[in-house]
Amino acid sequence: MVGNYEQVHGWNPFFREPGPNGLPQRFHSFKWVPASPAIFPAGGRPANFNNLAVPGNYTDPVAVDHQGHIVPQNILDQVLDPIATQVFNQAQRPTTLAALNGFLNAAYPDLGFQHVTAYANHLVANGAPATVFVDPAGNDIEKYVGGYFSIIMWNPVNICRAPADRRRNEAPGNEIDFQVIPRLSIGARLEAAFRAIPPNPGIPNINAFIAAINAELHDLHTTPAGYYQFPWKDEPIEHHERILAPA
Repeated sequence: MVGNYEQVHGWNPFFREPGPNGLPQRFHSFKWVPASPAIFPAGGRPANFNNLAVPGNYTDPVAVDHQGHIVPQNILDQVLDPIATQVFNQAQRPTTLAALNGFLNAAYPDLGFQHVTAYANHLVANGAPATVFVDPAGNDIEKYVGGYFSIIMWNPVNICRAPADRRRNEAPGNEIDFQVIPRLSIGARLEAAFRAIPPNPGIPNINAFIAAINAELHDLHTTPAGYYQFPWKDEPIEHHERILAPA
């Protein structure tokens, strides 16, 4: 599975914790490891996701949220992994963001990779090394372009700050999280994308969804979105305790 750099959006200052920007707490999503002469001499980097207490009135213990995919990784990977593999297997691989952008937009003009590249360039402008996204020295797919595809795989507009699956009776697992979709506060384009994707999507459905969330990247460097957060409540289920559902 390509795109395993789950802290990639921590290079966006709007998603870092603490955030002196007056934004809702849910956007303070990543801690920051400062520069260290011994460890990070070139500068700091984003650290792990900043897990927060799940809001709502429910039975203790307090639940802690996580980066919960709405359309899960195993579905997105059906499209992203073959594309990343194709790039990696080129006789002359792209070695820069610009070259990668040219290849992807020529081969997949409907998926909106230009938005991914533009967003990556904004992250570079905010201190991310370009090799986070395209590393010519990478000797496997993830090391080569994993950072680039992580922008898509961990796109905040497809992430809900939900309780862990064990507090939801193991939902959603590796399935689309239809339980949270009605609670999302999103624009018409993204709402249509979530409502259009079926429980068992085919490749055309996945392509359409990826194109929609890629388009949302256009504004994430100026107007943060995603990392949805809302109250949860107890959901009584026979023989199960402390199970939560959207309030």
